Amino acid sequence: MSITLIATIDVQPDHVDEVLSALKEVMAPSRQDEGCEHYQLNRDPDSATIFYMIEQWASPEALDAHVNTPHFKALVSALEGKGELSIKQLETVD
Repeated sequence: MSITLIATIDVQPDHVDEVLSALKEVMAPSRQDEGCEHYQLNRDPDSATIFYMIEQWASPEALDAHVNTPHFKALVSALEGKGELSIKQLETVD
């Protein structure tokens, strides 16, 4: 069963460029992670400090493996003290 989630990254205004760079750096390796079906970075059209990562993973195991990769850990480290990350797992209804 696939897992879809939305990660919301709310960045402090003085760190937007730095965090955006870190977000972009994680894209390519994350898309190569086993079980990654979709990995897309978006910016809120009403706020330049809010980003959304829309992700779909083939299984809970694939998602668990992703959050333990060096590139994901580097992203979490890059966000430290510069913004807040919240993750919402979605439930597929159709």
